[in-house]
Amino acid sequence: MANDRLVGSFGVDPNEIKKTVGIVTTCGNRQSFAYEKLMEVAGEMARGENSFIFGCGYELPVMHNQLDLDFINSLRRKDTFNPLSFAREYQSVWTGSSDNSLVSHEDIEKSRILTRPEDRNMDKGAMYVLSYDVARSPGMANANSALVVLKCKLMADGSYSKHVVNIYSFEGTHFLEQARFLKQKVNDFKAEMLIVDSNGLGVGLIDQLVLEIDDNPPYAVVNNDNYNQFRTLDSIPILYALNSGSKENRASDIHNLFVNSISNNKVKFLETESQAKAKQTESVRDEEKLAEMLVPNIMTDLLVDEIMNLEHNGSGAETKVKQISRNIPKDKFSALEYGLWWIHLREKENRTRRSEKTDVKKLFRFRQGKLM
Repeated sequence: MANDRLVGSFGVDPNEIKKTVGIVTTCGNRQSFAYEKLMEVAGEMARGENSFIFGCGYELPVMHNQLDLDFINSLRRKDTFNPLSFAREYQSVWTGSSDNSLVSHEDIEKSRILTRPEDRNMDKGAMYVLSYDVARSPGMANANSALVVLKCKLMADGSYSKHVVNIYSFEGTHFLEQARFLKQKVNDFKAEMLIVDSNGLGVGLIDQLVLEIDDNPPYAVVNNDNYNQFRTLDSIPILYALNSGSKENRASDIHNLFVNSISNNKVKFLETESQAKAKQTESVRDEEKLAEMLVPNIMTDLLVDEIMNLEHNGSGAETKVKQISRNIPKDKFSALEYGLWWIHLREKENRTRRSEKTDVKKLFRFRQGKLM
């Protein structure tokens, strides 16, 4: 690559293209180095330089019998079908935004270091926080309910480490069914708090959670006195009703905290499905079992795609979030940022208590007098 090729005894041929470089890739995110390289080569091609780009979707290999159309259609019918991933892998479409993205793709990718999903409380020294975004209505494929499980450990300064150890998602169902599901997950993880989106129809789910709907005790809302009339002697104070339209929980503040948490590497995520699959393929031969094991990683992949489908859309100190493609939901993203916001409020309480303890100690600190 360093030296031009010599042609027989004639030396260097001035008409020969030299130092050729070939790059083969599937499409990725517009914030990646590969996309920057693509734009660089496209610029060279537009200027008439010795560069050439060729790309195609699944239609071309299907036309020449190199890819099975039934296989493509089966991918689209799967419950875990990801439109953004399909667009990249099979339609030759680069996804996301390179200019106004809410967060950097690189920042998220370097945070995907967790190798073990959790489906129950597996660490007695940790605090588990469950955060739930409620589907708008049942039966809508792009209006799923999402539950994000955050595992937190208290650090010396009163803040918490934050690990997203599992994500659950399903189409909107009756609020009674959703309430029973959430109570089961609270039991499984021995959760410290359940945060529920109380915007719009989320109020209907909270109405179910504060009632005796099964063998579990009813829940009590800890941040809204309007629900006190439903409290009983055995109500558990574990439900936080988050209304992002209130002064205490402003949507702009919640978005800003999310951006700060990701950009400062304060949240850790599960590794990608492909990384997890490569580690498990040799030890797990049962395909159904392997697919079940990989669901948390797939859900995390979907979460990342949701995040990368969001743009910053605001002015001044106000931060608003806009979806690039309306076909991509943001239920998992919303559940995650609601959970991070509650943890942020808990961290503020921790710092306040630490400060009060320090002040009390100062009151009883005496300086030893000198003898004359």
